[in-house]
Amino acid sequence: MTPLELVTHFHQLAARQPQASAIWNPVRESWISFQEVTELASEWEERLASHDLRNRLVLIRISEGTSLLPLLLATWKCGAVTLILDSSLSPELEDRIALTERAALRISAEQIVSLEHPRSFRTPNLLLAKLTSGTTGVPKVLFFTAQEMCADGSQLMEAMGIHSEDRNFATIPLGHSYALGNIVFPFMLAGCPIAQGSTYLPHGIATQIEQTQSTVFPGTPPLFRALSRTHDPLELSSLRLCISAGARLDPHIARDFFQKFGRRIHNFYGSSETGGIAYDATGEAALDGSFIGTPIPGVTLERTASGHLSVSSPAVFTYGNRHRKKGVGRFRLSDKGTFGPNQEIQLAERHPGLLKIGGRRIITDELIRKLRAHPHISDFYITTISLDGKDRLAAAMETSENLSAKDIRQQLANDLPSPQLPRKIILLPQFPRTSRGKVDRQKLQQRLES
Repeated sequence: MTPLELVTHFHQLAARQPQASAIWNPVRESWISFQEVTELASEWEERLASHDLRNRLVLIRISEGTSLLPLLLATWKCGAVTLILDSSLSPELEDRIALTERAALRISAEQIVSLEHPRSFRTPNLLLAKLTSGTTGVPKVLFFTAQEMCADGSQLMEAMGIHSEDRNFATIPLGHSYALGNIVFPFMLAGCPIAQGSTYLPHGIATQIEQTQSTVFPGTPPLFRALSRTHDPLELSSLRLCISAGARLDPHIARDFFQKFGRRIHNFYGSSETGGIAYDATGEAALDGSFIGTPIPGVTLERTASGHLSVSSPAVFTYGNRHRKKGVGRFRLSDKGTFGPNQEIQLAERHPGLLKIGGRRIITDELIRKLRAHPHISDFYITTISLDGKDRLAAAMETSENLSAKDIRQQLANDLPSPQLPRKIILLPQFPRTSRGKVDRQKLQQRLES
């Protein structure tokens, strides 16, 4: 499918159901119809008509769905390649991306700005760019064709049973890979309506889910934790499917959520480079943490000699990627893992329990096991800090219970040798998270060092 074919497909879909609900506007607390989406797209086309955007990159800093989705349709019809910027991205980093990638245009809710010396892509059918999580501190820009993005959306709809009668509740930013595959492209391909949330507070989330009668909730562990731990009487009766991605889901959260709402949380595993990789269709794996899921339709997953997972799929990026397998992109993940007898994927620990303190190597595997087994600790972060002029072991722990650092240290001291005991422990009701739902390790490090 080409970008123009995708836009034509959506307009045909919208023409068959012009008055049907398409996107929920949380500010106005009302739906806009598919006809209104196409009319807004036409308005954007008129505003962009004076710009030469064919095969050129457009940076978009708009997060509100009733504006963003029509704008995507308009830019794709103009032949542009779009990159949706996160609202948390600093202006300095946006400037750097615009300069490095030689973008043609910047679009925000306030203005459209033309940029000098834009490049034109020679690769046909490029549609969209994603930013990686930026584990090195500088996000990388990845480019995807229309076929690759449509493949990701189609494969996820098949794996999760998402269809046009569903309503997707969106709290995750729509430019993230997770949201593109689970929310944006089911909307573009099947007309699956999007109810965009406006809050991260448990009561507000539950109210908006019920208000919009949403049936699918692609969330993150912090959101499910907040919902399951609140003492407010909440209802999520309209939901038929809850999906968790972006970070490891602790089994305690899955069990608490199931006990409170009677809904299983389904593990989902993917990456920016590959789109969706694995999914737990039953929701059983999240309850005991036994595995992350099995490969979704269209995905071939292999284990390399080093133990890393290698993904081949029609959704894997191919622009700038020399690795292919049977005509589709292939990408080796940084994660290591093993397979069960039915292709169940068990991820290895991403951060090995080995730290260097004062020239000595300290193995923290047993400390990790103790913290992971603690019934009242939902997450933790282990590191080294400078304390009293020396390197010391330190840990931050996430708990909603009234625990003390002294008591935790005493419990650990009963089973662990002194070198494996954190000299400094801080307890937080909730870890700081990035906009992608991952633990903000930099902020935790700063808290521990302060």
